[in-house]
Amino acid sequence: MEVVKQMRQKIFPFFLVAFYFLVSPQLVIAQINLDTDPAPTLDQLTGLFGRVISIVAIVGGFLSFIALIVGGFKYITARGDPKAITAAQGSITWAIIGLALIIISWLILKVVADFTGLQQLLKFCIGTTCFKL
Repeated sequence: MEVVKQMRQKIFPFFLVAFYFLVSPQLVIAQINLDTDPAPTLDQLTGLFGRVISIVAIVGGFLSFIALIVGGFKYITARGDPKAITAAQGSITWAIIGLALIIISWLILKVVADFTGLQQLLKFCIGTTCFKL
């Protein structure tokens, strides 16, 4: 159990820094000069919303996958201890629930994008590189 806590303490700052670098280009692109630039349009806001949702979905999916691996590792190293097995099964269950929620939220976003015609909601852009989900 102590190993998992140490692993979390070492991995969390890495994910925090990685998330910062994923989000920071969007923050720089979002800066405008209010004196010379026109006000943001609805298309820009939907694009920003789509990027934020895409980043959250990708990071959340990755974290739930890591949680699933950690839960499996806990289950393997439980050595027949009923408390450890129950804790590992709980970790695996919550990781699967989290992954299911991310997939359901993406499906809802896809339905909204198809219904409204705003396909920008499904774009994931970092700088000038874009991916369509």
